[in-house]
Amino acid sequence: MNDFAKIKIAFTVALLAALYTINPLILKIGVVGAEILGFNVSVKLIYYLMLGCLGISVYFYSVQFISEKKIKYVQEAGDILYGVALSLPPAFLSLFLALKGIDLIGKDELTTILSPLLSVIAGILFSFLAAKFKGKITTMRRVSDAKGEEILGHTYLTRAKQLFDDGYFDLSILETFKAIESALKRTLLFHDVEVEPGHFLTNFRKAKQLEILKSTDLEAIDQLRQLRNKVAHKETEIEESEARALLRDGEKILISLSSSSNPAVSQTGLLSFDWLMENYNESLFVLKGEKTGRPSDILHKAVDAWNNRDGAIGSEISSFFAEALIYKPEVLIDELKDVDDFDEWLDFMSRDILTDWRGNKEEVLLELRKSIIESLETYLKHEKNRKRLYIADQILEGFKGSEITKIY
Repeated sequence: MNDFAKIKIAFTVALLAALYTINPLILKIGVVGAEILGFNVSVKLIYYLMLGCLGISVYFYSVQFISEKKIKYVQEAGDILYGVALSLPPAFLSLFLALKGIDLIGKDELTTILSPLLSVIAGILFSFLAAKFKGKITTMRRVSDAKGEEILGHTYLTRAKQLFDDGYFDLSILETFKAIESALKRTLLFHDVEVEPGHFLTNFRKAKQLEILKSTDLEAIDQLRQLRNKVAHKETEIEESEARALLRDGEKILISLSSSSNPAVSQTGLLSFDWLMENYNESLFVLKGEKTGRPSDILHKAVDAWNNRDGAIGSEISSFFAEALIYKPEVLIDELKDVDDFDEWLDFMSRDILTDWRGNKEEVLLELRKSIIESLETYLKHEKNRKRLYIADQILEGFKGSEITKIY
Protein backbone atom coordinates (compact mmCIF):
# COMPACT_ATOMS: atom_id res chain seq x y z
CA MET A 1 0.00 0.00 0.00
CA ASN A 2 1.48 3.35 -1.06
CA ASP A 3 1.53 6.61 0.88
CA PHE A 4 -1.51 8.03 -0.92
CA ALA A 5 -3.65 5.03 0.06
CA LYS A 6 -2.54 5.37 3.69
CA ILE A 7 -3.32 9.10 3.69
CA LYS A 8 -6.72 8.40 2.10
CA ILE A 9 -7.59 5.93 4.87
CA ALA A 10 -6.40 8.39 7.51
CA PHE A 11 -8.59 11.17 6.08
CA THR A 12 -11.61 8.86 5.89
CA VAL A 13 -11.20 7.78 9.52
CA ALA A 14 -10.58 11.40 10.58
CA LEU A 15 -13.80 12.50 8.85
CA LEU A 16 -15.67 9.68 10.59
CA ALA A 17 -14.28 10.81 13.93
CA ALA A 18 -15.26 14.41 13.21
CA LEU A 19 -18.83 13.31 12.42
CA TYR A 20 -19.09 11.45 15.72
CA THR A 21 -18.01 14.56 17.63
CA ILE A 22 -20.93 16.58 16.25
CA ASN A 23 -23.51 13.91 17.12
CA PRO A 24 -24.97 16.00 20.03
CA LEU A 25 -25.58 18.86 17.61
CA ILE A 26 -27.24 16.54 15.10
CA LEU A 27 -29.63 15.31 17.82
CA LYS A 28 -30.79 18.91 18.31
CA ILE A 29 -31.15 20.01 14.67
CA GLY A 30 -31.64 16.61 13.04
CA VAL A 31 -35.29 17.24 12.14
CA VAL A 32 -34.39 20.23 9.97
CA GLY A 33 -34.67 19.29 6.35
CA ALA A 34 -36.23 19.75 2.94
CA GLU A 35 -38.82 17.85 0.95
CA ILE A 36 -37.51 16.18 -2.20
CA LEU A 37 -40.17 14.72 -4.49
CA GLY A 38 -42.50 14.14 -1.55
CA PHE A 39 -39.83 12.63 0.68
CA ASN A 40 -38.45 14.51 3.66
CA VAL A 41 -34.66 14.66 3.63
CA SER A 42 -33.43 15.79 7.03
CA VAL A 43 -30.07 16.71 8.48
CA LYS A 44 -30.19 13.48 10.49
CA LEU A 45 -30.69 11.40 7.35
CA ILE A 46 -27.74 13.08 5.58
CA TYR A 47 -25.66 12.56 8.72
CA TYR A 48 -26.38 8.83 8.89
CA LEU A 49 -25.88 8.42 5.16
CA MET A 50 -22.44 10.01 5.47
CA LEU A 51 -21.58 7.78 8.42
CA GLY A 52 -22.72 4.72 6.51
CA CYS A 53 -20.82 5.61 3.32
CA LEU A 54 -17.62 6.43 5.18
CA GLY A 55 -17.87 3.37 7.41
CA ILE A 56 -18.33 1.00 4.45
CA SER A 57 -15.59 2.87 2.58
CA VAL A 58 -13.17 2.26 5.47
CA TYR A 59 -14.17 -1.41 5.41
CA PHE A 60 -13.33 -1.70 1.70
CA TYR A 61 -10.03 0.11 2.22
CA SER A 62 -9.26 -2.28 5.09
CA VAL A 63 -9.92 -5.29 2.86
CA GLN A 64 -7.53 -3.77 0.32
CA PHE A 65 -4.99 -3.13 3.07
CA ILE A 66 -4.75 -6.77 4.17
CA SER A 67 -4.67 -8.06 0.60
CA GLU A 68 -1.29 -8.77 -0.97
CA LYS A 69 -2.61 -7.73 -4.38
CA LYS A 70 -4.72 -4.80 -5.46
CA ILE A 71 -8.39 -5.74 -5.72
CA LYS A 72 -9.71 -3.39 -8.37
CA TYR A 73 -13.44 -3.45 -7.56
CA VAL A 74 -12.92 -3.22 -3.82
CA GLN A 75 -10.75 -0.14 -4.30
CA GLU A 76 -13.26 1.39 -6.74
CA ALA A 77 -16.16 0.77 -4.35
CA GLY A 78 -14.30 2.48 -1.51
CA ASP A 79 -13.52 5.50 -3.69
CA ILE A 80 -17.13 5.79 -4.92
CA LEU A 81 -18.55 5.72 -1.39
CA TYR A 82 -15.98 8.26 -0.24
CA GLY A 83 -16.98 10.55 -3.12
CA VAL A 84 -20.68 10.11 -2.27
CA ALA A 85 -20.06 10.99 1.38
CA LEU A 86 -18.23 14.18 0.41
CA SER A 87 -20.93 15.28 -2.04
CA LEU A 88 -23.91 14.83 0.29
CA PRO A 89 -23.50 18.02 2.44
CA PRO A 90 -23.09 20.58 -0.42
CA ALA A 91 -25.95 19.05 -2.45
CA PHE A 92 -28.28 19.00 0.58
CA LEU A 93 -27.30 22.52 1.67
CA SER A 94 -27.88 23.93 -1.82
CA LEU A 95 -31.36 22.41 -1.99
CA PHE A 96 -32.26 23.48 1.55
CA LEU A 97 -31.26 27.11 0.97
CA ALA A 98 -33.06 27.24 -2.37
CA LEU A 99 -36.31 25.89 -0.90
CA LYS A 100 -36.13 28.20 2.11
CA GLY A 101 -35.60 31.11 -0.26
CA ILE A 102 -38.79 30.19 -2.11
CA ASP A 103 -40.69 29.88 1.17
CA LEU A 104 -39.63 33.41 2.12
CA ILE A 105 -41.22 34.72 -1.07
CA GLY A 106 -44.47 33.31 0.28
CA LYS A 107 -46.13 32.15 -2.93
CA ASP A 108 -47.49 28.63 -2.72
CA GLU A 109 -47.90 28.38 -6.49
CA LEU A 110 -44.23 29.13 -6.97
CA THR A 111 -43.28 26.53 -4.37
CA THR A 112 -45.44 23.90 -6.04
CA ILE A 113 -43.83 24.54 -9.42
CA LEU A 114 -40.19 24.97 -8.39
CA SER A 115 -39.82 22.37 -5.63
CA PRO A 116 -39.79 19.35 -7.98
CA LEU A 117 -37.46 21.18 -10.34
CA LEU A 118 -35.07 22.05 -7.52
CA SER A 119 -35.17 18.45 -6.33
CA VAL A 120 -34.08 17.27 -9.77
CA ILE A 121 -31.35 19.91 -9.88
CA ALA A 122 -30.16 18.82 -6.42
CA GLY A 123 -29.99 15.22 -7.65
CA ILE A 124 -27.98 16.27 -10.69
CA LEU A 125 -25.66 18.36 -8.49
CA PHE A 126 -25.21 15.43 -6.12
CA SER A 127 -24.35 13.07 -8.99
CA PHE A 128 -21.96 15.60 -10.51
CA LEU A 129 -20.13 16.22 -7.22
CA ALA A 130 -19.91 12.51 -6.43
CA ALA A 131 -18.43 11.79 -9.88
CA LYS A 132 -16.08 14.76 -9.56
CA PHE A 133 -14.79 13.74 -6.14
CA LYS A 134 -14.41 10.12 -7.20
CA GLY A 135 -12.60 11.16 -10.40
CA LYS A 136 -10.22 13.37 -8.42
CA ILE A 137 -9.45 10.51 -6.02
CA THR A 138 -8.82 8.17 -8.96
CA THR A 139 -6.49 10.68 -10.64
CA MET A 140 -4.52 11.24 -7.44
CA ARG A 141 -4.27 7.48 -6.90
CA ARG A 142 -2.95 6.92 -10.41
CA VAL A 143 -0.37 9.68 -10.01
CA SER A 144 0.71 8.16 -6.70
CA ASP A 145 0.87 4.68 -8.22
CA ALA A 146 2.89 6.03 -11.15
CA LYS A 147 5.41 7.59 -8.78
CA GLY A 148 5.64 4.30 -6.91
CA GLU A 149 6.27 2.39 -10.14
CA GLU A 150 8.92 4.95 -11.13
CA ILE A 151 10.78 4.44 -7.87
CA LEU A 152 10.47 0.66 -8.22
CA GLY A 153 11.80 0.83 -11.77
CA HIS A 154 14.89 2.74 -10.66
CA THR A 155 15.42 0.25 -7.82
CA TYR A 156 15.19 -2.74 -10.16
CA LEU A 157 17.54 -1.16 -12.69
CA THR A 158 20.11 -0.30 -10.03
CA ARG A 159 19.92 -3.87 -8.77
CA ALA A 160 20.30 -5.21 -12.33
CA LYS A 161 23.50 -3.22 -12.83
CA GLN A 162 24.88 -4.39 -9.51
CA LEU A 163 24.10 -8.02 -10.33
CA PHE A 164 25.79 -7.60 -13.71
CA ASP A 165 28.91 -6.15 -12.05
CA ASP A 166 28.92 -9.10 -9.62
CA GLY A 167 28.74 -11.60 -12.47
CA TYR A 168 25.14 -12.77 -11.95
CA PHE A 169 24.09 -12.25 -15.56
CA ASP A 170 20.90 -14.34 -15.42
CA LEU A 171 19.60 -12.47 -12.39
CA SER A 172 20.57 -9.18 -14.02
CA ILE A 173 18.19 -9.92 -16.92
CA LEU A 174 15.36 -10.77 -14.53
CA GLU A 175 15.76 -7.48 -12.69
CA THR A 176 16.00 -5.55 -15.98
CA PHE A 177 12.68 -6.99 -17.05
CA LYS A 178 11.12 -6.03 -13.71
CA ALA A 179 12.27 -2.46 -14.34
CA ILE A 180 10.62 -2.50 -17.78
CA GLU A 181 7.43 -3.95 -16.31
CA SER A 182 7.28 -1.09 -13.77
CA ALA A 183 7.97 1.48 -16.49
CA LEU A 184 5.17 0.01 -18.63
CA LYS A 185 2.72 0.31 -15.72
CA ARG A 186 3.84 3.89 -15.14
CA THR A 187 3.26 4.73 -18.81
CA LEU A 188 -0.26 3.28 -18.75
CA LEU A 189 -1.10 5.16 -15.55
CA PHE A 190 0.11 8.40 -17.12
CA HIS A 191 -2.34 7.75 -19.96
CA ASP A 192 -5.21 7.26 -17.48
CA VAL A 193 -5.34 3.52 -18.10
CA GLU A 194 -5.94 1.09 -15.24
CA VAL A 195 -3.15 -1.46 -14.90
CA GLU A 196 -3.65 -5.10 -14.05
CA PRO A 197 -1.31 -6.03 -11.16
CA GLY A 198 0.66 -9.18 -11.87
CA HIS A 199 -0.60 -9.46 -15.46
CA PHE A 200 2.21 -8.24 -17.67
CA LEU A 201 0.73 -9.56 -20.93
CA THR A 202 -2.58 -7.78 -20.26
CA ASN A 203 -0.78 -4.48 -19.65
CA PHE A 204 1.44 -5.09 -22.67
CA ARG A 205 -1.61 -5.62 -24.91
CA LYS A 206 -3.22 -2.44 -23.57
CA ALA A 207 -0.09 -0.45 -24.48
CA LYS A 208 -0.09 -2.06 -27.90
CA GLN A 209 -3.76 -1.27 -28.54
CA LEU A 210 -3.34 2.34 -27.45
CA GLU A 211 -0.33 2.73 -29.77
CA ILE A 212 1.60 4.61 -27.11
CA LEU A 213 4.82 2.70 -27.87
CA LYS A 214 6.92 2.36 -30.99
CA SER A 215 6.73 -0.94 -32.86
CA THR A 216 10.46 -1.46 -32.28
CA ASP A 217 9.98 -1.04 -28.53
CA LEU A 218 7.10 -3.50 -28.52
CA GLU A 219 9.20 -6.07 -30.34
CA ALA A 220 12.18 -5.52 -28.02
CA ILE A 221 9.99 -5.86 -24.91
CA ASP A 222 8.39 -9.06 -26.23
CA GLN A 223 11.79 -10.57 -27.07
CA LEU A 224 13.13 -9.69 -23.64
CA ARG A 225 10.00 -11.21 -22.05
CA GLN A 226 10.55 -14.50 -23.88
CA LEU A 227 14.20 -14.58 -22.85
CA ARG A 228 13.23 -13.73 -19.26
CA ASN A 229 10.90 -16.74 -19.22
CA LYS A 230 13.66 -19.04 -20.47
CA VAL A 231 16.08 -17.71 -17.86
CA ALA A 232 13.49 -18.02 -15.08
CA HIS A 233 12.86 -21.66 -16.01
CA LYS A 234 16.60 -22.32 -16.39
CA GLU A 235 16.20 -23.21 -20.04
CA THR A 236 19.14 -21.06 -21.08
CA GLU A 237 22.22 -19.36 -19.63
CA ILE A 238 23.29 -15.80 -20.36
CA GLU A 239 26.88 -14.93 -21.22
CA GLU A 240 28.48 -11.64 -20.19
CA SER A 241 28.43 -10.10 -23.68
CA GLU A 242 24.78 -11.02 -24.19
CA ALA A 243 23.83 -9.70 -20.74
CA ARG A 244 25.62 -6.42 -21.46
CA ALA A 245 23.72 -6.01 -24.74
CA LEU A 246 20.40 -6.87 -23.10
CA LEU A 247 21.03 -4.45 -20.26
CA ARG A 248 21.75 -1.72 -22.79
CA ASP A 249 18.58 -2.59 -24.71
CA GLY A 250 16.64 -2.49 -21.46
CA GLU A 251 17.96 1.01 -20.76
CA LYS A 252 16.84 2.19 -24.19
CA ILE A 253 13.38 0.73 -23.69
CA LEU A 254 13.07 2.47 -20.32
CA ILE A 255 14.03 5.81 -21.85
CA SER A 256 11.51 5.30 -24.64
CA LEU A 257 8.78 4.39 -22.16
CA SER A 258 9.58 7.46 -20.09
CA SER A 259 9.43 9.78 -23.12
CA SER A 260 6.11 8.27 -24.26
CA SER A 261 4.37 9.58 -21.13
CA ASN A 262 2.34 12.60 -22.23
CA PRO A 263 3.09 15.56 -19.91
CA ALA A 264 -0.32 17.05 -20.64
CA VAL A 265 -2.02 14.17 -18.82
CA SER A 266 0.72 12.98 -16.50
CA GLN A 267 0.32 15.57 -13.79
CA THR A 268 2.58 15.01 -10.81
CA GLY A 269 0.94 17.56 -8.54
CA LEU A 270 4.10 19.71 -8.66
CA LEU A 271 2.93 22.72 -10.68
CA SER A 272 6.38 23.98 -11.67
CA PHE A 273 7.48 20.58 -13.00
CA ASP A 274 4.18 19.93 -14.80
CA TRP A 275 4.41 23.35 -16.47
CA LEU A 276 8.00 22.71 -17.61
CA MET A 277 7.07 19.35 -19.11
CA GLU A 278 4.00 20.78 -20.84
CA ASN A 279 6.04 23.66 -22.29
CA TYR A 280 9.26 21.71 -22.74
CA ASN A 281 10.35 22.72 -26.26
CA GLU A 282 9.13 26.31 -25.99
CA SER A 283 11.05 26.78 -22.74
CA LEU A 284 14.29 25.48 -24.29
CA PHE A 285 13.82 27.87 -27.23
CA VAL A 286 13.46 30.78 -24.79
CA LEU A 287 16.64 29.78 -22.94
CA LYS A 288 18.52 29.57 -26.24
CA GLY A 289 17.25 33.00 -27.27
CA GLU A 290 15.34 31.58 -30.23
CA LYS A 291 11.98 32.66 -28.84
CA THR A 292 10.83 35.64 -26.78
CA GLY A 293 10.13 35.04 -23.13
CA ARG A 294 11.53 35.40 -19.62
CA PRO A 295 14.36 32.91 -18.95
CA SER A 296 14.24 33.81 -15.27
CA ASP A 297 10.65 32.54 -14.98
CA ILE A 298 11.59 29.22 -16.59
CA LEU A 299 14.67 28.76 -14.42
CA HIS A 300 12.75 29.74 -11.30
CA LYS A 301 10.34 26.89 -12.05
CA ALA A 302 13.25 24.54 -12.74
CA VAL A 303 14.81 25.36 -9.36
CA ASP A 304 11.46 24.89 -7.61
CA ALA A 305 10.98 21.53 -9.36
CA TRP A 306 14.46 20.49 -8.27
CA ASN A 307 13.86 21.48 -4.65
CA ASN A 308 10.65 19.44 -4.59
CA ARG A 309 11.83 16.65 -6.86
CA ASP A 310 10.59 13.09 -6.63
CA GLY A 311 11.72 10.04 -8.57
CA ALA A 312 13.43 11.00 -11.85
CA ILE A 313 12.45 14.66 -11.85
CA GLY A 314 16.09 15.70 -11.37
CA SER A 315 17.25 14.07 -14.59
CA GLU A 316 14.16 15.16 -16.54
CA ILE A 317 14.80 18.86 -15.88
CA SER A 318 18.57 18.71 -16.42
CA SER A 319 18.12 19.92 -20.02
CA PHE A 320 16.88 23.30 -18.77
CA PHE A 321 19.95 23.76 -16.60
CA ALA A 322 22.28 22.62 -19.39
CA GLU A 323 20.91 25.14 -21.90
CA ALA A 324 20.95 27.90 -19.28
CA LEU A 325 24.61 27.20 -18.46
CA ILE A 326 25.46 27.73 -22.12
CA TYR A 327 23.16 30.60 -23.11
CA LYS A 328 22.01 32.29 -19.86
CA PRO A 329 24.61 31.61 -17.14
CA GLU A 330 24.05 35.01 -15.53
CA VAL A 331 20.30 34.33 -15.12
CA LEU A 332 20.81 30.80 -13.83
CA ILE A 333 23.41 31.81 -11.25
CA ASP A 334 21.00 34.39 -9.84
CA GLU A 335 18.25 31.76 -9.58
CA LEU A 336 20.55 29.20 -7.93
CA LYS A 337 20.49 31.24 -4.74
CA ASP A 338 17.14 29.54 -4.06
CA VAL A 339 18.46 25.97 -4.42
CA ASP A 340 18.07 24.12 -1.13
CA ASP A 341 21.42 22.33 -1.38
CA PHE A 342 23.82 23.76 -3.98
CA ASP A 343 26.45 21.04 -3.54
CA GLU A 344 23.85 18.33 -4.10
CA TRP A 345 22.46 20.17 -7.14
CA LEU A 346 25.94 20.46 -8.64
CA ASP A 347 26.72 16.80 -8.00
CA PHE A 348 23.49 15.65 -9.64
CA MET A 349 23.54 18.08 -12.56
CA SER A 350 27.13 17.44 -13.59
CA ARG A 351 26.30 13.73 -13.64
CA ASP A 352 22.82 13.84 -15.20
CA ILE A 353 23.75 16.31 -17.92
CA LEU A 354 26.79 14.25 -18.91
CA THR A 355 25.17 10.80 -18.83
CA ASP A 356 25.05 8.90 -22.13
CA TRP A 357 21.68 7.19 -21.61
CA ARG A 358 21.52 5.69 -25.10
CA GLY A 359 25.13 4.59 -25.37
CA ASN A 360 25.81 6.50 -28.61
CA LYS A 361 25.95 10.17 -27.59
CA GLU A 362 29.47 10.46 -26.20
CA GLU A 363 30.68 12.92 -28.84
CA VAL A 364 27.59 15.09 -28.41
CA LEU A 365 28.04 15.18 -24.63
CA LEU A 366 31.75 15.99 -24.94
CA GLU A 367 30.80 18.96 -27.09
CA LEU A 368 28.10 19.93 -24.59
CA ARG A 369 30.59 19.89 -21.71
CA LYS A 370 33.01 21.97 -23.77
CA SER A 371 30.30 24.56 -24.47
CA ILE A 372 29.33 24.78 -20.78
CA ILE A 373 32.95 25.23 -19.72
CA GLU A 374 33.58 27.94 -22.35
CA SER A 375 30.39 29.77 -21.38
CA LEU A 376 31.31 29.79 -17.69
CA GLU A 377 34.88 30.89 -18.38
CA THR A 378 33.56 33.83 -20.41
CA TYR A 379 31.12 34.71 -17.64
CA LEU A 380 33.85 34.66 -14.99
CA LYS A 381 35.90 37.18 -16.97
CA HIS A 382 33.17 39.82 -16.82
CA GLU A 383 31.41 39.17 -13.50
CA LYS A 384 32.46 41.28 -10.50
CA ASN A 385 30.08 40.11 -7.76
CA ARG A 386 31.90 37.76 -5.35
CA LYS A 387 28.93 35.50 -4.59
CA ARG A 388 28.17 35.00 -8.27
CA LEU A 389 31.84 34.41 -9.01
CA TYR A 390 32.01 31.77 -6.32
CA ILE A 391 28.94 29.92 -7.63
CA ALA A 392 30.12 30.08 -11.24
CA ASP A 393 33.60 28.88 -10.29
CA GLN A 394 32.16 25.92 -8.36
CA ILE A 395 30.03 24.92 -11.34
CA LEU A 396 32.98 25.29 -13.70
CA GLU A 397 35.22 23.09 -11.56
CA GLY A 398 32.41 20.55 -11.21
CA PHE A 399 32.06 20.14 -14.98
CA LYS A 400 35.81 20.18 -15.57
CA GLY A 401 36.15 17.28 -13.13
CA SER A 402 33.23 15.27 -14.54
CA GLU A 403 33.51 12.50 -17.09
CA ILE A 404 30.93 11.19 -19.52
CA THR A 405 28.94 8.44 -17.80
CA LYS A 406 28.01 5.60 -20.13
CA ILE A 407 25.07 3.29 -19.66
CA TYR A 408 25.93 -0.33 -20.39
